[in-house]
Amino acid sequence: MQPRTPASYCSVNSLSVFMYMYCIYMYIYCTLNFLIINITNNRNPQHLFSLSILFVLEIFVDIAFQSILMKDLQNLKNQETVIFDKVLLNVGNAYNQKTGEFTAPVGGVYSFNWKTLTYSGKYFVTEIVHNGKPIALNHCDGRGISTGYASTSNQAIIRMKKGDKAWIRTHSSYGIYARGGNWSNFSGYKV
Repeated sequence: MQPRTPASYCSVNSLSVFMYMYCIYMYIYCTLNFLIINITNNRNPQHLFSLSILFVLEIFVDIAFQSILMKDLQNLKNQETVIFDKVLLNVGNAYNQKTGEFTAPVGGVYSFNWKTLTYSGKYFVTEIVHNGKPIALNHCDGRGISTGYASTSNQAIIRMKKGDKAWIRTHSSYGIYARGGNWSNFSGYKV
């Protein structure tokens, strides 16, 4: 009979629960210290309590979306927003399918992914922007292939404040052709 190691007594699930409970403990500990220090320095305790509630919301609020492009896009203008018009998931209602913009409901770090597909002989270059500032590019170019399709994807990790916006737009005037019908998509979530 083999002796059991300490790690064999814990399953992955019990370790996950332990880490979750430890995080909650540390949050409560830090929040109480924050309140005690600021109350003893004659700060408004009601205002501080409101701040601590907002901090809890920012940690534990689930935010995620998945959207797809249903129709083909052709000849888009310079820096025109690419609107992924069908929403498959919108936890937190942060993605607007009419404007194509994601608006952060709480501050934090967000991960975004987008994919485009184009035909041979065509191209579609996009960028993700944070409050109008370009963050990353996606260069989907089918001009080098004689038949078939070209598909590319990219990811951006962005620190956002509440109310900040992120969206996909064409880069320069390179929005020649993007295939719709579930082939191109945009998604994101709060890390």
